[in-house]
Amino acid sequence: MAMPEQNPFTPTFGAAPPLMVERDDTIERVLAALRHGPRHPDFTLLLTGRQGTGKTALLDAIAAAARHEGWLSVSATASAPEFGTQLRHELSALAEDMQRAPKTRLASAQALGFGLSWAKEAPDPQPLLHELSLRRMLTGIADTLATSGIGEGLLITLDEFHAADVDGARELAAAVQHVTRREQRPVALVMAALPEVTETVLADMGMTFFHRCARGEIGLLGYDATRTALEVPIRQAGGSIDGTALELGARSSGGYPFMVQLVGYHGWESCADDAKHLAVDDMHEGIHEADQALAAMLLMPLWSALSPTDREVLRHIAANDGPIEVAALASALHKSPSYINTYRRRLLRAGAITAPDRGILDVRDPAMRRWLDGQRPIADIEH
Repeated sequence: MAMPEQNPFTPTFGAAPPLMVERDDTIERVLAALRHGPRHPDFTLLLTGRQGTGKTALLDAIAAAARHEGWLSVSATASAPEFGTQLRHELSALAEDMQRAPKTRLASAQALGFGLSWAKEAPDPQPLLHELSLRRMLTGIADTLATSGIGEGLLITLDEFHAADVDGARELAAAVQHVTRREQRPVALVMAALPEVTETVLADMGMTFFHRCARGEIGLLGYDATRTALEVPIRQAGGSIDGTALELGARSSGGYPFMVQLVGYHGWESCADDAKHLAVDDMHEGIHEADQALAAMLLMPLWSALSPTDREVLRHIAANDGPIEVAALASALHKSPSYINTYRRRLLRAGAITAPDRGILDVRDPAMRRWLDGQRPIADIEH
């Protein structure tokens, strides 16, 4: 009998999971826009989701699906210093790849709209491609795509848009608005950001183009999808998992894709069985190790950024076995609902809580509730 393979889970931010679940609708949404063309509202799309919901992995999956349908793609990270320069370098590299594409027979033509010769012995262009404006680069690439048969169009994916510098974001907005929306060229843009993007980049009144972009939310996984995301990689790697252990792992993750990877990884590592049959005890140990890892990576940094009152309100929310009504929270703290709503907004912005329904609050995931249970006892807020 073949021995199980190595641990199939990938508990690293930005890493592709062994199995992507419950994201097909978003991928198909983008593909439908690409097939329709620049007039489709989702041709420029902003996806938002909390940390750990798999934004980077989803962008990568969208780009891969687009390439499968004949689109070229480039990616950039908006939190990088001067990300506009990074994006121009990516476009420059793409332009060079297009020059080497076997379908091209344009050795003496004006390539990419930049006046470049595609002959092998051609001198370096002046100015260098990555020194051109985004608008000029996108226009040139789009023109070449329209005539060369190299690809259907260009997809740009941009991660961490909430942390973009204002100048770079404005340049990108101006370029895409002109090339895509006004000139109707096949240059699509999909961005991912934390929800606080509305209070960072989008708070700038000069970002009207991005204000008008279509929106989508990257939410938590449903229970059945979470079970699948745990069970299938284990079985594909040659292991197995007890039904009760699977239910325990799925519920402990709270539907957060990153926590699913942590629980799966540590559950697998905790299993001493050579055949890797994960039992309940293995999953209990895996959940404990996953909680410790998540606390170090996410929860403690989040906690340290909260004010003392933020922390006390959060503790009271977590002390409930499940979601709590704002009115009940206000009563427990002897405060008015308007007072609570101030901290509701602060905690939502910080990613510490969720608002599953109107007037209802809950901690962001079960791991946070477990971690807060281990903190010091709740102290009354000053009346």
